[in-house]
Amino acid sequence: MYNYSMQEDFILNILSKRNLWGEFNQKYLPRNLYTERMNKLLKSENIVIITGVRRSGKSALTYLFAEHLIKNKKAVPEDFLFVNAEDPGIKSLNRDDLLKVIELYRVRINPKGPKYIIWDEIDNIKGWQSVVRYIAETTKIKQIVTSSGLKVIAEDDITALSGRFLHMTVFPLSFKEYLGFNGLEIHSYKELLKNKINIIRYLNKYIYYGGFPKYVLTKEKAILQNYLSTILYKDIVLKYSLKKSKEVEDLSYLLLSNIATQISQRRLAGILNLSEDSVNRYIGYLKIADLFYPLQKFDFSVKKQIRSKVKIYVVDPGLSSVAGFNIQENKGHFLENIVFIELLRRYGLKSIFYAQNSNECDFILYDSLGRNKVAIQVTWELTDENRNREVNGLKTAMKGLNIKEGLIVTYNQEDSFKVDEYKIKVVPIWKWLLNF
Repeated sequence: MYNYSMQEDFILNILSKRNLWGEFNQKYLPRNLYTERMNKLLKSENIVIITGVRRSGKSALTYLFAEHLIKNKKAVPEDFLFVNAEDPGIKSLNRDDLLKVIELYRVRINPKGPKYIIWDEIDNIKGWQSVVRYIAETTKIKQIVTSSGLKVIAEDDITALSGRFLHMTVFPLSFKEYLGFNGLEIHSYKELLKNKINIIRYLNKYIYYGGFPKYVLTKEKAILQNYLSTILYKDIVLKYSLKKSKEVEDLSYLLLSNIATQISQRRLAGILNLSEDSVNRYIGYLKIADLFYPLQKFDFSVKKQIRSKVKIYVVDPGLSSVAGFNIQENKGHFLENIVFIELLRRYGLKSIFYAQNSNECDFILYDSLGRNKVAIQVTWELTDENRNREVNGLKTAMKGLNIKEGLIVTYNQEDSFKVDEYKIKVVPIWKWLLNF
């Protein structure tokens, strides 16, 4: 395979550190929803591409999936080949070498070959698509591809993979997962009420510092700062060979200070003294890295949607908190950001909009077929001062889309009432996040 056995031993030693048949023995807390989803996707197709912001737990999920199959006696450790393209020695390989790595695995580990190959951060290797496609076309091997900031919708990727893949996005921990990581499992309404005090105590941390798994387990805020720096440098500056890295950093910090706020590219360009084209391009990079999500205004005209101001949300509120902004002054925006990310998990970005007429409605759920029509308003607290504004924004959106029931998500209020013919339900966010 290689020119000399020393190279084989070197590569095999690297692989051993990542594989369950080798030295890898790290344990992860379960994330059952993703494990079940991955299992279903692989039954339908032989390539699953997993994307998501760096450190959201993509790699951990692939190991949890493998352990799930091994535990249920559907596989053994030698059925899996984990290849991490960020490892020294692997990162320097080319696409032809990847096939040689599989051959080395057959010769030295399992002559039958792998049933599953996990390509971790594979887009570090140029031409990876052709290798994955070749394996899919010539074998029955199931492949899982993970990447931080992989543009799976790129034409080159779709052409190269011939529509053979299914896609899954992984987010930092949901609130339910967050509670589970802290040893609190909620399975019934009775358990919900019994643990209300603890749930709200954890909510107070989750709203501001989010759900990156390692942070949740360690509570070290320096981890979040390191994540932000790494995402900006590795997934944007390095990946796109940007010479003016400070421009991206300045834009990112500006967006982090304006989460859940309407903002125009023209205004951003003026503040940062950049061209609108540069701002648009950088926001595109930040979106591909799954760091920020620009939310469009709802309109039946696609042209008007594209031209309208966007609202910006960050994938995890902890990144805004460690950027040094006053969390108490902006607590309503942090609450709204939590609601947005949960909606993103449940419905996907294409079905979520905001509405703006005489008043604003924070979220509209509306898919291309006109189904799942829901209007949602988010406010920390419904008071005499803001009640009319919040209700009127909701009512206007409901009227325009013929929605009969609306939802107001608050920090800890619960109520229901009617305004004209419209039913409005007020729900505390901790109940809503836990689907109660």
